[in-house]
Amino acid sequence: MKKIALIGAGQLGSRHLQALAKLDIRSKIFVIDPSAESLKIAKSRFEEMAGNGKILHDVIFSDNIETIDREIDLGIVATSSNVRLKVLDTLLTFSEVKNLILEKVLFRKVGEYEIASEMIKERGVMAWVNCTRRMWDVYKTLHKQLNEGKILSFYAYGSDWGLASNAIHILDLISYLSCREEYRINSIDINEDIFESKRKGFIEFNGSLNGTFGEDISFSITSFKDGNFPFTVEILTEKGRYIISEGTQKKIQSLKENEWKYVEETFRVPYQSELTNAAAKNIFENSECDLTTYESSKKLHLTYIKSLNKAISKIKNEEVTECPIT
Repeated sequence: MKKIALIGAGQLGSRHLQALAKLDIRSKIFVIDPSAESLKIAKSRFEEMAGNGKILHDVIFSDNIETIDREIDLGIVATSSNVRLKVLDTLLTFSEVKNLILEKVLFRKVGEYEIASEMIKERGVMAWVNCTRRMWDVYKTLHKQLNEGKILSFYAYGSDWGLASNAIHILDLISYLSCREEYRINSIDINEDIFESKRKGFIEFNGSLNGTFGEDISFSITSFKDGNFPFTVEILTEKGRYIISEGTQKKIQSLKENEWKYVEETFRVPYQSELTNAAAKNIFENSECDLTTYESSKKLHLTYIKSLNKAISKIKNEEVTECPIT
């Protein structure tokens, strides 16, 4: 029997739990959250899955992390970014954890990334970060297609989709599709009406990020303040143009080899409740995962967090060293 510790049973954590209900490897799952209400909702969502077939797992709900076993095959940390390092330290101190999936944005302070890195290395933990587009079939297919033509530019845009907290997903996607980790942000243009996000104590905003991966792949990531434009990714290469409308779940491509004729096909965007089980199964059976490794994601995060701190500092006219996003 595999042992899984899910730390954080909020909106996203409960979806991880629903996915784990579909895992076809018998497991003992510990769900930990200080909020009784969050545990109640997570339990209810898990029980919804019982109608989909046989549930193989034993699930323990608790507000105390010390109720988990001393050996854990997979830890999933789905807390907010402001407490994630503390939770990670407690988890790795109390239990011997073999594998780890962390939610993003990873941490709010630049220094915390290296602290976490040392914790993970010292304990020999295999760790990944939950940037899930690498697991979507549409982007797996596109990854193979793009190997046949150099990426020239990458655009991502849509209306009010949470640029601050979600840009790291898109930066990770560019890294995946281009097979590069080094990038720079040339400008962050934030609409000055920074507002409180859905999670109390965190901010959100609209605007644009612009930069380059390597020296030659330009990118622009934009969240429009107004309208209802569906979130869309557009990629130009030497041999093709690809438009992936996640909002309408349509992919349009125009290839040089087909005289640039447009071809449209549909795809499906998977929910988190369909992905965690696949990641866990791959980890348990193959000791690998399609998600980004912690070290690779650390590089992507740090460039973004440092640039964002500077942009927010400029708007607030005071130094910001703790990036208030999650």
